[in-house]
Amino acid sequence: MNAGFIGIDVTVTRLNSTTNVVTASNPAFPIASGRTTADILVVAGGGGAGTNHAGGGGGGGARLIQGVNIAPLAGGTTPLSVGGGGAGSPGSANKNGAKGTDSSGLGYSSTGGGGGPYGGGGPAPVTSGGAGAGSTGPTSGNAGGYSPPEGAPGSNDNLVWGEGGGGGGGNSGVQGNVATGPDGIGSATGGPGGSGTNYAPFFPGISFGSPTGNVGGGGGGSAHQSPAPQQGTGGTGGGGNAGTPGTPAASKNGTTNTGGGGGANSNTPAGAGTGGSGVIVIKQNSVFSASGVWPLSQVYEQTQNNNWGQPT
Repeated sequence: MNAGFIGIDVTVTRLNSTTNVVTASNPAFPIASGRTTADILVVAGGGGAGTNHAGGGGGGGARLIQGVNIAPLAGGTTPLSVGGGGAGSPGSANKNGAKGTDSSGLGYSSTGGGGGPYGGGGPAPVTSGGAGAGSTGPTSGNAGGYSPPEGAPGSNDNLVWGEGGGGGGGNSGVQGNVATGPDGIGSATGGPGGSGTNYAPFFPGISFGSPTGNVGGGGGGSAHQSPAPQQGTGGTGGGGNAGTPGTPAASKNGTTNTGGGGGANSNTPAGAGTGGSGVIVIKQNSVFSASGVWPLSQVYEQTQNNNWGQPT
């Protein structure tokens, strides 16, 4: 095409955006030829929860980075690593939950959610993370030190027989809620997990999260030997509900591919919830370029033929 100028070759490049939801690590994720920038959401695995009067797991750290330069990768591949959820307490000798695993892609990382601790003492788990776990002591979120933050702190409780919820992941994550009294065996109430962050507006029409677009919910905290209604609920974004030994450990898990923290268990022998695995959402942005110099008549003709301007 010469756009009306003899001897001058010009080209129009128009590429629609493409979005992929990546739920498992991929050592060779393809980047299409001609792409220049991408938006990426990196969500780490949620933390596992503890047993007895124990904290809920922290939501996995969540970070949205827009306009990442991918031109050097165009036509090639790049590794994406999706973190798994931390294991929940098995309800026996080890009553602590484990920290979630980090996720990474395009040179950016997010931190796994903190593991929920047993409130009766013993070896402490790694309670700080992308979002902090519910705990009897200080438990920080945003372990990576990012701005904006990747997650909120967990609750900081002062009850003996009840613990709070894990914090929510992402820049809008909410701190986990504390347990409430009266403070006694069978009477305390575990704290709910904090809500995570809704990223649906940045990826319209794409299905991920719980509900759609929401990730990194904190897990609910438990109260020792209290009935089911007094166990903390999980935060929006896949956080697991705390429960009693009458409910299977799997029912307390954070939701898969949301980075939700696991829900705690009120007392042995049943186990606590495992954190939900993370997820990466990557949008290779649309491209429009036109080489050379174009007279207005040719621009008008290309526009009429739907071959001009930035595509969706």
